[in-house]
Amino acid sequence: MPGLVCEFPDRLIKIALRLAHEGETPEEKLDEAREQLLKDKECSGSCAMLKKLRRLAMVFSAPEQRIVLSAEV
Repeated sequence: MPGLVCEFPDRLIKIALRLAHEGETPEEKLDEAREQLLKDKECSGSCAMLKKLRRLAMVFSAPEQRIVLSAEV
């Protein structure tokens, strides 16, 4: 599942967002997002390898209608 990529002149930010429904634990969804970011070797842009990379995993709770967990990978 692709994530969001924000490319700036000096950095690249990749975000993996997972949706937690009623009865699903946000911690499990955060682990899924982390795994996705670690597996994803694709970089966008021709000079992405020269940029500082930040990877963010986030979990949005459907019942609460907000981001409930996040972590930098």
